[in-house]
Amino acid sequence: MSNNLKKRFRTDFIKLQGRLFIELKDYDSAIALYRDILEHSNSILWAHWGLIKSEYLAGRWQNCEAMIDSLLSAQLTKEKAFEWLACLAISQQDYEKAERQLDNINDNDLTIQATKLKILAFQMQNKDDEAIELLEKKRLSNFTVKERFDEFTIELARYYLLQAEQVDIDDRLDDLLSAKKLIGNASHFMIDRQSEQQRTYMLAHASLLEGDEDKASRLLEANPYKNDIINKIPTMSDAIKVWFGLGYPDKAKEILLTCETRMAEQNNQIDMVLADFLIQDTESKLGLTKDKAIRHNDQGMQHYLNGDHRKALECFYKAYILYPDVPAFALNLLQSMCELKQKDYKKVDANALINDLDAITLSDTNLDKLSKIKPMIARF
Repeated sequence: MSNNLKKRFRTDFIKLQGRLFIELKDYDSAIALYRDILEHSNSILWAHWGLIKSEYLAGRWQNCEAMIDSLLSAQLTKEKAFEWLACLAISQQDYEKAERQLDNINDNDLTIQATKLKILAFQMQNKDDEAIELLEKKRLSNFTVKERFDEFTIELARYYLLQAEQVDIDDRLDDLLSAKKLIGNASHFMIDRQSEQQRTYMLAHASLLEGDEDKASRLLEANPYKNDIINKIPTMSDAIKVWFGLGYPDKAKEILLTCETRMAEQNNQIDMVLADFLIQDTESKLGLTKDKAIRHNDQGMQHYLNGDHRKALECFYKAYILYPDVPAFALNLLQSMCELKQKDYKKVDANALINDLDAITLSDTNLDKLSKIKPMIARF
């Protein structure tokens, strides 16, 4: 075997090893692996991106941002670096910053996923005109590329449905007409089962927004693929809203659980951010936030008792973010940060969280737990 072939096999093996560490949530091992590679050669780009992703998933966002900044000057890496910085900004709910980061990429060069990220940044700043203008621009510029044209058409239709959700039923007509027209345009070319499901749930959602439950029910009943598994997270979100709207909360919650599983399978950082936002937004609109936070906290307790502190930290963080008014969620999060000797996790700083807890009235049990956590945090 030639030396070049041996070198390629070794590289492929290391890449696979890194992906497996990440898939198993063993982020510390992944970080150590990529750092070791970069110590020998700092020019290996896949190792840089692997390290950035590992630090991101481990919740060490400050480290992650510093590494991304170092890649902004190179022509080969700067656009992906700006996408990463926009992801971090979205995750920290700094939507104006996310927009600024993506402004560094020409609109014509934005990937489909980066476009969705910029649309989300516009949406959260109530810049509806800018969002629609960008989607129209991307749709028309991809007119000859059927798959992309259809995807941007559906995204534009979904944005009109989103606008209709925000206003009274008497003010929804124009947005709903625009959405249904776009869905119809895209459906001429969308003939696979998943696309048919997507079309059905979007039209059923539009019918519910019009106040026509009977029509929504008929659309679902007429769909020959209604019992097929849904694979796309946006379609799952539509389905959850429809089943809730028709009075089937158990069916909606079942799809929501599947949606969370799909989100955990996302490999691209933009897909992760978009899926996480979509799920949280859907839960919030349907009043499921508190129940979901309790479930995350219970799962975190189980992981903690099993000694899996990384998974426990992720669950406690989700519980706290979803429902920060429960001191026990914050204390459990701090305890897991102590176990991992991690002073900051994602957008939570341990000292700032301790200050927040000091400012409120706690039960004797929670006060005792906080008093034990403080010296542990101070040590690292």
